[in-house]
Amino acid sequence: MKQIILSIVITLTALVAMAQKQRTQQATPYEAANWNTWFLDQPQQITIVAPPGAAQSKAELQSIKQRMVKLDEKKLAEIKYWDAGAPAHRWNQIAPKLISWDRFDIIARTPTAWMNIAVYDATILAWKEKIKYKRK
Repeated sequence: MKQIILSIVITLTALVAMAQKQRTQQATPYEAANWNTWFLDQPQQITIVAPPGAAQSKAELQSIKQRMVKLDEKKLAEIKYWDAGAPAHRWNQIAPKLISWDRFDIIARTPTAWMNIAVYDATILAWKEKIKYKRK
């Protein structure tokens, strides 16, 4: 339990530090794209394949709409489960169950804090790509 609390404190401390730094920058509709990453020294080196063009996007959306009609209660429950909060929400519930509490060397590394920082960096990259490709 102490390690979970420690992980949360480390993550919150990092987020507060970033929030304080961000106050000096001008807010944008896509503010997260302007945040600094923690793990990635040069996030611009990570490239994402361009999204499909308008015609392919339209076809994919139509396919998704057709599949949505066929969703059963089990699939809807899975969607609601994973869509319950911020990107790391469910992983913060799952990770402590995967940690071997008998091994201090693993606990000392506060794996959930590292996981949250990685999700944070991934969120920043996702917003940068969203802006880059002008995606809704």
